[in-house]
Amino acid sequence: MEIKSKQHLYLAFSFQIALMLLLTFISFNSIKEIKYDLDQIINNNNLKIEFTSNMLHSARERSILLHRLVLTKDPFERDEQTINLDHYGSLFADNRIKLMSMDLSEEELNILRAQGHITSTRAVPSQNKVLELAIEDLLTKAKNILLHEAMPAQDEVLLELNKLIDFQKKSAHQASLKAKKTYQETKFILIVIAITVFILASITAKIYTKKIDIAETKLFEEKERAQITLSSIGDAIISTDAHGIIEMVNPSAESLLIFNQEQMIGKTIDSIVEIENQSEQTRPTNPISESLASRKTVSATHKMAHRKSDGSTFSIDYTVAPITYANNIILGAILVFRDVSLIHDMTKQLNYEASHDPLTGLLNRREFEKLLNHAIETSKSTHLAHALCFIDLDKFKTVNDTCGHEAGDKLLIDITRIFQKHTRQSDSLARLGGDEFAVLLEACSIAKAVEYGNQLIESVNALAFNCKGQTFYVGMSVGITEISQHSQNLKNTLAAADSACYLAKQNGRNQIQLNVPS
Repeated sequence: MEIKSKQHLYLAFSFQIALMLLLTFISFNSIKEIKYDLDQIINNNNLKIEFTSNMLHSARERSILLHRLVLTKDPFERDEQTINLDHYGSLFADNRIKLMSMDLSEEELNILRAQGHITSTRAVPSQNKVLELAIEDLLTKAKNILLHEAMPAQDEVLLELNKLIDFQKKSAHQASLKAKKTYQETKFILIVIAITVFILASITAKIYTKKIDIAETKLFEEKERAQITLSSIGDAIISTDAHGIIEMVNPSAESLLIFNQEQMIGKTIDSIVEIENQSEQTRPTNPISESLASRKTVSATHKMAHRKSDGSTFSIDYTVAPITYANNIILGAILVFRDVSLIHDMTKQLNYEASHDPLTGLLNRREFEKLLNHAIETSKSTHLAHALCFIDLDKFKTVNDTCGHEAGDKLLIDITRIFQKHTRQSDSLARLGGDEFAVLLEACSIAKAVEYGNQLIESVNALAFNCKGQTFYVGMSVGITEISQHSQNLKNTLAAADSACYLAKQNGRNQIQLNVPS
């Protein structure tokens, strides 16, 4: 019986040793898997975000350089901007090649293919057009292509890249959850070992505790590395807890908001900066609260931000994403934003230049025809009558030929001031080209339009223009037509006013002729 007891003891002990070794082997492999997963998550995610962020930075810098290129008239500065464009184009391509060489999912490849298609078929060709036109000093055409082709295409490229970063963050989060699950399973195995073989499990526990400490040290080091990465990113970044209380601020956010990290931690974003629409008088919003409440990513462009530090304002683009854990538990939110005041101001300048005459500041022909066409269409529904005046200066060519174009330009500016003095704010005054002008008199009868035309003729006739010791007097021929519910279209309306102006010249100039449809 004693021998059998000893045998049972040996068998039980051997079984415990075997079980301990088996469980130890399983636990060791699990920890190796955790370490491998963590290394893969950290390294791959850091590389992908680095390459994608570099592509975003290069694309944004090219947009800014193109804006500067079409606005500058200095050829040396233009050459410098062209060189910088090539540099950022090469930087964009190099980082894309590096990103494509990595182990990417099908969705990441699809996003990159979509970005590559937009870049190759729209963004790069339109940017090259802008560059070629700018080099040829055709700045107006370059600005139009930049505004209507290059910028929309580049915005789509940026959208695809931001989509790629969002997907990378989501993939990293899922991989992290998997690693954490494996860690929990390993922890359970360690508990089983402790219960089954107490003495041997104690020794094993010490070994694995040391391994866990190493893993935690590794996690801490990677956290510090991630903190350094966030600090080096050019965009401003703020992270909060689940209640919207600020926990972390990177240096770019400190610099942009003129608050240091100590002043911002523990506060809400709306106590640091107020964000509202630029064009609407609406109540300021808290994008972090909005994202946390909806559990969705919130993005906005060209919002007005009011600093609480000094009361100044600037224009921003921002994205807020909630940070979630298992079972969709909200841990906090990340706010990423950047100052786009320069791009916003450039866009406003380009829009203005696309619709106004560069010499006089009046509306140009294209913008005037838009307003005129709108007046024709609305008059059919409102039955409200307007008047269109065509103005052609008389004897202007004599000033140009005698004194030169510079003097002619000065005379046009003087005459423009006369026109503006007599024109109501509700009316639209335009320079159609050369010495031709047009005025859309809204809600104005033909009789009032004739009175307005006579005031202009009288004021222009009184203008004495001195140049090279000579005094010049110019006149003007005016053609007027009515815009009413019976007006046909833009082409016919313009032709009617033009014909009346031509008749005024034929009949002796410096007078008004009407062409009112019967």
